[in-house]
Amino acid sequence: MSTDARQLPAPLAAAAETRRRRAGRQRLMSRGLLYAGASLLALWILIPIYLITVSAFSPSELIYAYPHSLIPQEISTETMQFFANFAGVYRSLWNSVQVALVTLVMSMVIGAPAGYAIARFAFRGRNAYRLLILSTRAFPIVILSIPLAVAFISGASTTRSGRWP
Repeated sequence: MSTDARQLPAPLAAAAETRRRRAGRQRLMSRGLLYAGASLLALWILIPIYLITVSAFSPSELIYAYPHSLIPQEISTETMQFFANFAGVYRSLWNSVQVALVTLVMSMVIGAPAGYAIARFAFRGRNAYRLLILSTRAFPIVILSIPLAVAFISGASTTRSGRWP
């Protein structure tokens, strides 16, 4: 029933109740579609990660066997040991950790005060600075793939500073 103090005639009250129920069903359907879409997106992301993990901890003869089993029959660290014993893995991993830490510190030292200044103060060039920050997000990461491939092929990935050897 309506929350008004006055009562609606029976046909109008029934119509209002029908509209209320229909709105509730539509809200339930849209929420269900949202949850279904979110679940599909999560599966789209998690299934490849699961398959890579299963392959990493399976013996090599099971990796190439057909048909593949989604649940591993046997667990082995053979593939991971091969990867870890490959020349240069630990050095490259350590370089990646160092670059990530330096990048994190520099981003925080520069970004936190800049974000505070943009949010709090009005200054000359504020909009241009905001546009500059936004423009870094405008280009897809795929655009960087060719320069990165050239850098990796040339060997720049083996040095901490990324200089050409």
